[in-house]
This record gives sequence, structure tokens and C-alpha cells, in this order.
Amino acid sequence: MRFILGEHVSILTETGVFVIIELGNHSVMVEDEDGFYRTVPLNLVVKRKTISSSVVNKDISEVGTRVTRKKNIPSLPSIDLHAEALGLNASIPQNLLQLQMNACKQFLNDCIKQRVMKCLIIHGVGDGTLRSAVRQMLSQNSGVQYHDANVSPRGVGSTLVEIKIQRIAPFQ
Repeated sequence: MRFILGEHVSILTETGVFVIIELGNHSVMVEDEDGFYRTVPLNLVVKRKTISSSVVNKDISEVGTRVTRKKNIPSLPSIDLHAEALGLNASIPQNLLQLQMNACKQFLNDCIKQRVMKCLIIHGVGDGTLRSAVRQMLSQNSGVQYHDANVSPRGVGSTLVEIKIQRIAPFQ
């Protein structure tokens, strides 16, 4: 199957619409609805076909407004733990998780120093390893509460952290 730059596609293992921004021999780089980039093997990418219908589905938040979803996302301090966003080489996975967790701890400690009460940790969907590690770390500190942050239609690729300033201990 041949793809072109700018083409809207779907990924078989995920929901959502993606746009091709770079073509490779065995993979493509796509951008999701939230502006995140990722490289996906060609065998998981399919073309989208527009189906015309007289039914119009509107999200209740979109009725009577022209504000996009991205603008509805509250501006919280956030960290994207994807290897590419941290400038890490994801093709060398030996200590990748440890480096991601170190970046996460540093980010959280900076939030504590600045007395930030809410922040966002973007860990992605993947196989759940990074999400589990982040949540394990958070569960060991009684000064935080956390839950899924529904900032994307998929809703499971990030964690919203609420910091209780008076009870928080720095992350080690």
C-alpha cells in the first residue's frame, strides 16, 4: 500500500486519526490529534476512507463554538516521557525506562519546589510499562493523588497528578 505525505490514516492497534508526516521504507512517522509524533511500522497503518452520511455527530462541547480540542486543554505544567521528546535514543532500550523515570522525578521535584498543585505526565499508551512505573512511583508518595488525564480522545496516555504541598516529600 502506498502512502503520501499529509494523508490521513489509522493505526490498527489504536483509535484516532493520524497524519503522515514522513515516509520510510518500513515505517512512517505520523502525527496524532494532540500533535505528538511517532514512528509506526507500515503493516499497522491503513488508509482512511471518507464515508458520506446525512448524520452529523457533534461533541457537546463543540456545539455553538469554534474552539478546538487543543485549546480546551488546560495549560498545566507537563512532561512528555516519550524517548523522542526527552532527546533519548529509543533504539537502545537497556536503561531507557530508568532515564525516563529520572526525568519524571526531576520534573515532579521541580513542581514541588515551585508549589505547583497539578501537573501532567504524558507516558503514552504503548504496552503500559512506563505508565505502570510512573504510577508505582506516585503510589509510594502519600503527598500525591493521580488518575487518568482525559486530554485526548483515547484518554489513557497521560496521568494527571495532584500535589498536596503540605504532605509531599521529594521523589528520590
